Amino acid sequence: MVAVRHDMEAPAVTIRAMHDADLPAVAALERSSYLFPWTEGIFRDCVRVGYVCRVACAEDDVIGYGVMSVGAGEAHILNLCIRDEFRIVGFGRRLLEHMLERAAASGRYSAANFNVGHWGNISCWRF
Repeated sequence: MVAVRHDMEAPAVTIRAMHDADLPAVAALERSSYLFPWTEGIFRDCVRVGYVCRVACAEDDVIGYGVMSVGAGEAHILNLCIRDEFRIVGFGRRLLEHMLERAAASGRYSAANFNVGHWGNISCWRF
């Protein structure tokens, strides 16, 4: 059973390509979520080299992001994060499903293997 928050009304969220203008918000979210965060420069490099970089937005507000490399017959989700106050609402699952759909569209997805680094959200990894 997946935990779901019932104490907030879920806003409309869109998932779109990450742009340079998103990088400060993405890096700030990264810093607030991880002990050893990626830098804004790392995210910039991921966008520049053509990784699948997506942001989840509630209106114009970045509430999450995902980064995936695709190549050599494989797809690897390198980073995926949802802002704390939007966790356990289903946005992480939605962003993960979007990334897996991108991998499948590239012909690189047949199985998933996850190394979960934020155990507070382990429920979102059940399929």
